[in-house]
Amino acid sequence: MSLDKNMHLGNTYLCSLNVLKQDIAGGETMNLRQKIGQMIVAGFSGKQVTDDIKKHIVKNNIGNIILFAENLGDAEEIYKLTADLQNIITNNTNIPPIIATDQEGGMVTRIFNGGTIFPGAMALSAVGDPENAYIQGKYMGEELSALGINCNLAPVLDINSNAKNPVIGVRSFGDTPHKVSLYANKFIKGLKESGIIATGKHFPGHGDTEVDSHFGLPCVEKGIDEMFEFELKPFISAIDNGIDAIMTSHVVFPAVDSRRIPSTISKKVLTDLLRNKLHFDGLIITDGMEMKAIADNFGIAKSAVCAINAGADLVCICHSIEEQEKAIYEITEAVNKGEILENRIDESVERILYYKKKYNLDKGVNKGALCLSSVTLKKHRDFARETSINSVTVVKNNENILPISGTDTLVISQRPVVINDADNGFGGYHSFAEYFSKQTGADFEVMDIEPDEDEVKKLCTIANKYKTIVVTTYNANLYKRQLYAVSEIIKSNENTVLVALRNPYDISHFDKAKAIICTYEYTKLSMESLYLTLIGQGSPNSKLPVKI
Repeated sequence: MSLDKNMHLGNTYLCSLNVLKQDIAGGETMNLRQKIGQMIVAGFSGKQVTDDIKKHIVKNNIGNIILFAENLGDAEEIYKLTADLQNIITNNTNIPPIIATDQEGGMVTRIFNGGTIFPGAMALSAVGDPENAYIQGKYMGEELSALGINCNLAPVLDINSNAKNPVIGVRSFGDTPHKVSLYANKFIKGLKESGIIATGKHFPGHGDTEVDSHFGLPCVEKGIDEMFEFELKPFISAIDNGIDAIMTSHVVFPAVDSRRIPSTISKKVLTDLLRNKLHFDGLIITDGMEMKAIADNFGIAKSAVCAINAGADLVCICHSIEEQEKAIYEITEAVNKGEILENRIDESVERILYYKKKYNLDKGVNKGALCLSSVTLKKHRDFARETSINSVTVVKNNENILPISGTDTLVISQRPVVINDADNGFGGYHSFAEYFSKQTGADFEVMDIEPDEDEVKKLCTIANKYKTIVVTTYNANLYKRQLYAVSEIIKSNENTVLVALRNPYDISHFDKAKAIICTYEYTKLSMESLYLTLIGQGSPNSKLPVKI
């Protein structure tokens, strides 16, 4: 796929490859910097477009935006922000922007006050009904569209086959290719029907790692045949089902590229494998280039050049305006020096323009969240609440210790701290222990995520005085002091209910607890669902979606 050196702005972005090659009257020639701007997905701080941000967008012809929780306030704030971005970028380039966010649900939720808080992937699969993934994708897409967001960087297609994975975990639908493919394809279908670009991530798989690419460089030592039988299956299935965008991983796969470089900057991964072998012709989007797997090992701007040469269409630089400008400069220089062929740029720009037209991004931002009626929003929230309640899994209930009351009960839990950059904040809420106490009057204690010896002794002494203890874990398989603390608490009081608030793998360490519950996420929504389960008003039908 190639274009003539000059592309055209204005209405020409609507056109096919053949029309783009024509000299359209009144069309304005798209120069190299404008084309490069179409390949940048830029992030910034704040809930408003300041004069400095506007100048940066206009000066550098930024064509696309990524938004995080820090950008997204209530519905009207989000609507104004996306409308401003849409107007600034379209007026500057005559081409509408992709405006993206990571609204996976559960632990990776960006919109807290402006829309429905939905369950995450593993909670959805615990319910056991793939149709819920379709409904959630559709409802979530309707809300994103109403808020002016046209691309969801979801779903996760990674198979969480490694219990020690520090960054995927409950963001995955499960630990088998079949389960991940089944639920992900339903979710993708729902998003697409709502006019949202769905993005499968993180190619070719981040599920079997023990290093978080936000903080280090993971490596998966698997043969190519094994990858085709496992990691690649959900991506192949999503491609077969018409997914339009795939995000790269900053993970090394030596079986694919013996140079041991991250997939994001590997031509063998992005072009030879994804494009040529798997026949994917949609948008290839990089994961955030400021993540340490890239930034600390290869440099952000230089890696942007490598990613484009590898086959990426859109380069995400999510936080630093300075790094965005450096990357644009380096890409421009690389083209001028012949290190990147301009035809390689044109291929990506043509693809970007095609998908902007396919999803009618020129329609702009409509009436915002106000166009969703209160009846529609209530339907979405009722669905999310019911699905969350149904997802809570009672793994064990010896001697029918459940349900419990607040009488003579102590609840011990951690606060929902951010444990990786994907979490990006939780919307400012307190611990489950405080929540349960507020509902029932039960006593509570808040445990540190890594409790020291003095705290453990104090909690055990207190726990011994109560009839029933509810104690939670929060990724205790990663925070080893929790394992010790909870084990000691269970020893001090045999009437203990253990709750794994996030990764279900925690429960493998606590067979002596009389009851065991998994919630798969630690959100306001899941706290209410857990509370209802503990007092006997939950659903007993969900199943563990992964092997423990």
